[in-house]
Amino acid sequence: ISKDVLATLIRHREPIVGAAVGSGMSAAAAEAGGADLIMVLSAGHFRLQGISSAAALLPYANANDLTWEIATRHVVPRVRETPVFLGVCAQDPTLALDAHLDRAIQYGLAGVTNFPTVSFFGGEYREALEAGGEGFEREVEMLARAREKGLLAIGFCLNPTDAGAL
Repeated sequence: ISKDVLATLIRHREPIVGAAVGSGMSAAAAEAGGADLIMVLSAGHFRLQGISSAAALLPYANANDLTWEIATRHVVPRVRETPVFLGVCAQDPTLALDAHLDRAIQYGLAGVTNFPTVSFFGGEYREALEAGGEGFEREVEMLARAREKGLLAIGFCLNPTDAGAL
């Protein structure tokens, strides 16, 4: 489906099927299977390596570099019509967010999602991230900037408090 059709489905609160992928082959299969959208997440890369998706929450690789590489070199060239979303780690101190979002638009990506997300963390660790300015608010701000630039945004969260912030 097109980005416009997807936006209409979302506005009308229709059910949609998203596939989180880590390769072009997975993306092509998701499109052939009727997925409404494809999300390129660092977790998909780790799953293909036989590693838990939880590895995406650890410092094994730069999540933004990894998802960009997978999206632009492997997924976008193999997907014909299904909108592709890029996972973005908003807490990356090396990320030039506006430039990153502009490149996503230039490559024809439909939107972004906040992944990896601090929503997976709780307790003292989450409190420390929030207190240090590396919390969920950075993800909310990233999604808002993406929408301002005309990208679609999927908010990823795991609790009611984070959902309310989206």
